[in-house]
Amino acid sequence: MRARSISKSVLCLASVVSLLGGVPAHSQPVEGVASAHSEKPLPNDAAGHAQTKGSQARSPESVISETYLFLVKGGDPQAAIKLLDAAILSWPNDSRLYAHRGVIRSLAKDFEGAFADYDTSERLNPADSLAFDFRGLTLFDQGDLDHALVAFEGALARNPADEIAFTGRGDIAFHRGKFNAALEDFNRAVAADPTYAKAWRDSGRARWAMSDLDGAIADLSRAIAIQPSEDAFRLRGLVWW
Repeated sequence: MRARSISKSVLCLASVVSLLGGVPAHSQPVEGVASAHSEKPLPNDAAGHAQTKGSQARSPESVISETYLFLVKGGDPQAAIKLLDAAILSWPNDSRLYAHRGVIRSLAKDFEGAFADYDTSERLNPADSLAFDFRGLTLFDQGDLDHALVAFEGALARNPADEIAFTGRGDIAFHRGKFNAALEDFNRAVAADPTYAKAWRDSGRARWAMSDLDGAIADLSRAIAIQPSEDAFRLRGLVWW
């Protein structure tokens, strides 16, 4: 599994522990990670987790997956950060570990640490879009739409089929009242990854704003079918009402 996949479920930083609507360890939803590993109980703290794993050889991808699963099961973000700290000691040049630690630091409101990790990730692998995606999400969560847009554009320059960046750019257009431009980006996102629930959800919201009620219900229903979320159900209920 690529490190990007897990992150997709992190797509609204506030939901990172709902944990987003889709993130890539470069991109499978955290809910998917959780169900895939539900038979493997995790301890409630980083120390217990490390004792469980001992000195077994693992991969960066497995650590990233375990970290998000730890959060989904109610683990403390600071403890999750320690899991990635330990992984970085083993793989200090893996850019994905820094990007994912950054997004979890953002969840813990350590924005300075988050941006430092994004910087390191970008330095280690300038061609990868993941840190740009997460930087954009963090900036969007802070309400800094101008710099978030720069980050998403940077992601798309590196990966022209980056569904996270298309969705982020579409969300910025939506918040600026540019519904047609937003819908175009959401369409690009689902063309790049038809399983990306957040793009379908946000597309439904844009169609609702444009009074395309049938289209809104169809898109929101698609999002729910892929990855049920309280927000998608709520929006669909509002459209039906």
